[in-house]
Amino acid sequence: MAAPAPARAPARACRTRCTRLACGGAGSSCRSLGLGLGPRDPPSRSLFLLSAVPRRITFVRCRPLVGKWLVRQSHASASDSDSESGSGESSSNVVAGITRRLRAEIKETMNDASNDAVLWKRAIKVPMYTVALVPLVVAGAVAYAQTGVAQPLAFARLLLASVLVIAWLNLSNDAFDADTGVDADGRKPESVVNLLGGTSKSAQRVIIIANACLAAGAALFASACMADVVVAKLLALAIACGYVYQGPPFRLSYLGLGEPLCFVAFGPLAVSAFYRALTAAGAAATATITTTTTGLCGVCAFVVGITTTSILLCSHFHQVDGDAAIGKKSPAVRLGTANASAALTSLVAAVYISLLGALYEGIPKLETVPTLVALLASLPSAVDLIRFVRTNHDRPEIVFRAKLYAIKWHSTLGFALAASLALPRLVL
Repeated sequence: MAAPAPARAPARACRTRCTRLACGGAGSSCRSLGLGLGPRDPPSRSLFLLSAVPRRITFVRCRPLVGKWLVRQSHASASDSDSESGSGESSSNVVAGITRRLRAEIKETMNDASNDAVLWKRAIKVPMYTVALVPLVVAGAVAYAQTGVAQPLAFARLLLASVLVIAWLNLSNDAFDADTGVDADGRKPESVVNLLGGTSKSAQRVIIIANACLAAGAALFASACMADVVVAKLLALAIACGYVYQGPPFRLSYLGLGEPLCFVAFGPLAVSAFYRALTAAGAAATATITTTTTGLCGVCAFVVGITTTSILLCSHFHQVDGDAAIGKKSPAVRLGTANASAALTSLVAAVYISLLGALYEGIPKLETVPTLVALLASLPSAVDLIRFVRTNHDRPEIVFRAKLYAIKWHSTLGFALAASLALPRLVL
């Protein structure tokens, strides 16, 4: 009979926040696997603990993608070892086999969507806030090209208000999606509601925060457009488009109307409202606005609306199965991912055709050389977007990055177009 193993000296209390300490609080099981887990490791790295009792592998705390896998593997390995001899060697083989497989799994898991830090980064959606900045930058450039007057304080106030409204839009969409179940069953782990627990109380908290952002943004908008009622009406309509897009009882995005609403809200409504807010009030300004709206401002509103809509369209490709399961008729569901990618190509082409057509028509303040330079500067990002989506439209694990390609194109073209409008005025 083999001599019993000497008792191991107790280690310092493990600081990992496990739901059950199978190792007795010492963290020795984690360290014995060579995974680098121990008393000084942060809670986010405490993926699991193994019971110190041989052949009794206990799931304790685990990220979703690893947890189910660990349970399956432990059961399979335990059943395999039961068919072998009951020696201690078979028990150690169970642990060793699981350890080898789990090390590779953990290495991937630390970098994928199950990592809390990555999920919160996706939930905050920092790149998405370019949709608040680009319409304002382009509208400001149009206003400056027309009047030669810059209004930095008004610009800053409108920008802060826009960011707050976009925060409301993102948070409320997560809460409304939680109500319909479209983000359930791991379909959208980066949803703020899911990150806060996925319960109805979590959704209520998110709605409260979202409404606070909307109230603050609306107050800033009101202070910025007190001199022009038309601006207030345009911004109110844009916000209303954001609500009926996802909010009950409308939920027009479930009918496939999200893209038209996005185009109207971020294109004609937002760009026109920002343009009016950044120009001087009065009859002279109104006359200038009326002329420009059908010309330069109209073209810029069309461009911004299409580039923003492309971002929304790209967000559907990796969610086709989940959307179809709950009856959400997004363009990717209605058309299929292949046809939706072709539609995206058409949208990109429409932007360049519209700007080239505006140059041909000789719209005032739209200078030929600066505009062509802007188009050429944005062309590589447009090509990258089209190529990526057409290649990976049916691969959800890859195509979810398409939104980032669309944001890059949206930002590059928006800033380049704004520069092409403002720089000639600066030179003169």
